[in-house]
Amino acid sequence: MSARPNPASVLRTLSQLAETIAENENSDAIFAATADAANAAIGHALFTVMAFDAEIMEVKRVYSSTWRPQAVSRFFFTPPGGQAWRLLE
Repeated sequence: MSARPNPASVLRTLSQLAETIAENENSDAIFAATADAANAAIGHALFTVMAFDAEIMEVKRVYSSTWRPQAVSRFFFTPPGGQAWRLLE
């Protein structure tokens, strides 16, 4: 089990997250700051944000902390029912 996070460090990171949200309309910047805050508070190897469209029953990955644009498109989705992921055109 890993050590408990330093409360002062977590508060600084949460403060930075609040500033990023207040000052940004860029979702990638907000998601990255959220990933940093989660990492400071609990740690993570992967932070992913998914979006669900209930009208068309699709789930889409919109952010990943390990995002490599040259490797794969960020906008993948999967229909419910365990079907395979596919690239959105």
